[in-house]
Amino acid sequence: MSRFLPVAKKENIVVQELNSEVLIYDLNLNKAFCLNETSGIIWQLCDGTKTVAEISQAVGNKFNAKISEGFIWLALEQLKKDELVESQVAPPAEFAGMSRREIIRKVGFASMVALPVVASMIAPTAINAQSGICGCINPGDCLNQTGCPSTVNCNPAMQCAP
Repeated sequence: MSRFLPVAKKENIVVQELNSEVLIYDLNLNKAFCLNETSGIIWQLCDGTKTVAEISQAVGNKFNAKISEGFIWLALEQLKKDELVESQVAPPAEFAGMSRREIIRKVGFASMVALPVVASMIAPTAINAQSGICGCINPGDCLNQTGCPSTVNCNPAMQCAP
């Protein structure tokens, strides 16, 4: 049994838990991450005291399903790629060099358990976040003649599309 004890990043991040997702904002990378329920649970279990086998057992208990260690390794590799796991992720030799698709085939997870997914986006810099230019996507969204909410200082040339 592997004694690898994954550790989730806890420094310089802001974490917000929603119904079944975990939102993480990395203050150093200026990047936001959305972890689905499966990856969120796995990330939360990475406390440096549990092995991959123990995490697998805990996730299986949560979903009332058998979860293989390969499934956990799949999530850990994604979390490491996004720098959400601090410890070095070294998957077992059986998964070395395999693509995500190949690992999914090999793992053969139960369809009732969602694949671990981490979506990310780079947050705009402060100067871009306050651009002052706005418009509307739907004509019904417009609040004034420029297509901007009345509380925003907008470019008068902006018009709502019909």
